[in-house]
Amino acid sequence: MISMHIGWNLKFFFLLDGDRQGKEEKKRYIAEYGIPPDRIGTIDELRPEVTQIEDLVDKDALDRIEKELKLAKSPTKAQIKRFFQERLAMSKVDDLGPAFRERAGAILDALAAKLT
Repeated sequence: MISMHIGWNLKFFFLLDGDRQGKEEKKRYIAEYGIPPDRIGTIDELRPEVTQIEDLVDKDALDRIEKELKLAKSPTKAQIKRFFQERLAMSKVDDLGPAFRERAGAILDALAAKLT
């Protein structure tokens, strides 16, 4: 995917987790694929208190996902991923609470700024 975006000269921004692995991958993608440093970043660079995408999902949001998926306990990382994939496929937006809305909105605003 990276090669296609570069080859087609598309406007893009690759966002990685801000953990150790994400930071290593960022360096590797810049070195191996020639991604301009202003076109790749880690989520913690946009929002310092967020290291991984899952950090956007607070207790209230987890409870809402658990209820929506009819789970007996808090959702796993895989179940959270499935929840968002299904909602994306259905073009459905569920309210996951004010904290999630604020955190996710801040990330989306920062990404939009990177693409302008």
